[in-house]
Amino acid sequence: MLSGRAGRFGGGWTVNRDELLDIIDSMRSAVPREVQEARTVLRDRHDVLAKADEEALIITNKARDEAEHRLNAHDLVLQAQRRAVEVIDQATTEAQETLSAARAESAAMRGEATTQAVEQSLEADRYSLDMLRRLEAQLTSIGSSVRAGIDQLDQKIEREEELAAVDRRDAQIIADREGFG
Repeated sequence: MLSGRAGRFGGGWTVNRDELLDIIDSMRSAVPREVQEARTVLRDRHDVLAKADEEALIITNKARDEAEHRLNAHDLVLQAQRRAVEVIDQATTEAQETLSAARAESAAMRGEATTQAVEQSLEADRYSLDMLRRLEAQLTSIGSSVRAGIDQLDQKIEREEELAAVDRRDAQIIADREGFG
C-alpha cells in the first residue's frame, strides 16, 4: 500500500519514492518474463527446424554413401544405381516429410506462442490497470484527507485571527481607558 505524509511547507504531499518505484518496477517486470517465454518458444522452433535439416542431411548422406558403395561393386553397378535412385528418392521424400512436419509443428508452436504472448501481455495490462486504479483510489483518499486538513487549518487560522483581533481591540480599549483616566 502506498503511503505518504504532508510536506512541511505549503499544501504539498510527499509520497514515498521507493514505494512508488517498487510498484512501477513490479508492473514492468511482469512483461519481460512473458517476452522471454515467447523467445524460448521461438528458439525451440528454430532448434526443431535445425534438427529436421540435420536429419535430412544425414539421410541424404547415408543414401549417397550407400549409392557410391554399390556403384563400386562391379557386378552390382546397375542394381546399385537403381537402388541409389530409390534411396535418394525415399530419403528426399522422408526429408521433405520431416521438414514439412517440422515446419507445421513450428508454425503451430509459433501460433501458440503468439497467442500466449498476447494473453500474457493482456493479463499484464489488466494487472497494471488494476494497480493504477488502486493507486488512483489511494491518491484520491490522500487528496480528501489533505483537503480536510487544509479546511480545518483554514478554519482554525480564521478563528485565531478573529480572537487575536478581539484581543487587540480589547487591549486597545483598556489602553484608551487608562489613558483617559
